[in-house]
Amino acid sequence: MNLADLADILITLINFAEKGLCKIRTRYNRTETQKRILSTCVRLFIEQGYSNTSPKQIFKEADVSAGTFYHLYKSKGGVLNELIDFMFDNQFDIADQVIGNSAKPVMRYAVETAIQLALAEINENIRDIYVQVYTQPDTVAMIQEKMTKELYKLFGPYMPDCGQSDFYELEIGTSAIMRGFMAHPCDAGAKDREVPLHEPEYIQGAGKRAAGSL
Repeated sequence: MNLADLADILITLINFAEKGLCKIRTRYNRTETQKRILSTCVRLFIEQGYSNTSPKQIFKEADVSAGTFYHLYKSKGGVLNELIDFMFDNQFDIADQVIGNSAKPVMRYAVETAIQLALAEINENIRDIYVQVYTQPDTVAMIQEKMTKELYKLFGPYMPDCGQSDFYELEIGTSAIMRGFMAHPCDAGAKDREVPLHEPEYIQGAGKRAAGSL
């Protein structure tokens, strides 16, 4: 699977979700212009990296004016927020597709985390996206809020003395660990191990291996 294929899959998933053809949650129906901007950014971010994608290139390839773009998204970071909001709304759904929705909570959490780590190791451009996500205050706050709710839903029944604030503090630490891991280049420490980072099966296999080790 090359970068163009990966971008096409994500764009198709977003479009299918808008049409109700797959069980993916979205907050609202995007306008055609918004979807065109988002699809363009997904492709550019994956093909050349978030940091190397300029607003001017987005305007040109999405065929929108600067005024329209900034009215809808305010900044390039606004597009990233939209994409990450979509991804993190559905990561546990994707994990359930790997192991089944009847799996134990700790396994679901392990697989969801493993999927993130595996995606960040596929190539430098995807890693760059994740580093930006876990660095920018708005996006990391969004992640912490969403993950706190998921953790409370998963583990709250087993930990009745813990409230959402306790899981929020846990997520603050966890997001910092994720940021630290993703800050390293994809090939760091990989010289002595043969890992097929380019294979799509690695993503699913990583989740299963992490869950099986618990």
